[in-house]
Amino acid sequence: MKKVESAKEALKLINPEINIELYTAAFSRENAMDIIKKYDIIIDGLDNLPTRYLLNDACFFAKKPFIEAGALAFYGQITTIIPGDSPCYRCIFQKPSELSSVPGCSEVGVLGPVPGLMGTLEAVEAIKMVIGMDSRLKGGLLMYDALETDFNLVEFKRNKSCAICGDNPSIHELGAYTFVCKDKKLDE
Repeated sequence: MKKVESAKEALKLINPEINIELYTAAFSRENAMDIIKKYDIIIDGLDNLPTRYLLNDACFFAKKPFIEAGALAFYGQITTIIPGDSPCYRCIFQKPSELSSVPGCSEVGVLGPVPGLMGTLEAVEAIKMVIGMDSRLKGGLLMYDALETDFNLVEFKRNKSCAICGDNPSIHELGAYTFVCKDKKLDE
């Protein structure tokens, strides 16, 4: 069973009245704009870096606010991005990481409650946005360290030389990003 089908089944058990649209195709430059155009707020549940940049770019071009969070090992981070009103993902993380610097998927793992906490914080941010409350995460990156049980908020400003939202952008359309999850153990 595909992950999206399994998730739908589990969510329907919790709330049979919920409306769930399934997208079984991978999020890509070919379908990104069609998928996000239906929604007022985009909440990132992605599991790889290239797709995060693609989502950032699609949301920027569509002028869609989105809430981005990630988790790896014992750490999590979350930010709220409002195109034209806050730094974008590329302002915070200027260049996609080189594949060689990204650990293999099986090497690092993630402490299960960390993505759960990040998802909960994303839901809180979305509720605040829906009811018209401002967010400290607009222009800020909240980082969580589960080992130290510590939260740290780092503030960011729009990068004037950002490739997509800067004063002289070099990105004018969605690009293609590829990601191969390489297991370094198999390369030895």
